Amino acid sequence: MSRYTLRSIQLSDFGRHQMLTIMAGFVDNAQPPARQRAVDNLIKLHGIDLKTTSSLRYDPTLTTRDGKNVNGDIRIGPGAFSQDSHWLANVVFHEVVHSDQFAYYADHGVQFGNRATKSEAERIMVALDECEGFYWPWRNSGALGLSADQQASLRREVGLWLIEIDDAPTVALARKGDFEQARLALIKRWTAENKSNP
Repeated sequence: MSRYTLRSIQLSDFGRHQMLTIMAGFVDNAQPPARQRAVDNLIKLHGIDLKTTSSLRYDPTLTTRDGKNVNGDIRIGPGAFSQDSHWLANVVFHEVVHSDQFAYYADHGVQFGNRATKSEAERIMVALDECEGFYWPWRNSGALGLSADQQASLRREVGLWLIEIDDAPTVALARKGDFEQARLALIKRWTAENKSNP
């Protein structure tokens, strides 16, 4: 995994067809194809890398949250369109970060079960993943064009997930943006826990 840097939307982009299709996704009662085009074109304009994402689609039935990622299959719901294109780009980027996390775990042999009780390492990994999902959009808030309130919302989420991690070595690495080292240490713990609890 790496550090993420997004392309800022430039003033010259506002005259491009891509920007017009993005804005069309925000009109009242925009149809799903218009919203899908808005998502697709924001990805292109910001240079969001989808190498670990299997699918990314607008889903008008996803009303419980703005976005959802299950093993690289991303769905973006209507809530992601509730503010502006900057917030939508943040939601998409957050979910794409999760795709990279799923791929990283798979590359390191980590397979999470569907059991209700998670091991301590799994609990920390989930919190770390959410923290990172908010961290990179917050760090790229200038490129995303996020407002001061939107930036504050992301910063608050990062802080809350750092509290949820509740593991001093992992928190220290996450505060520095060193999520890969934190994840590697947790994978070692997860592996040890799963060897003793098959």
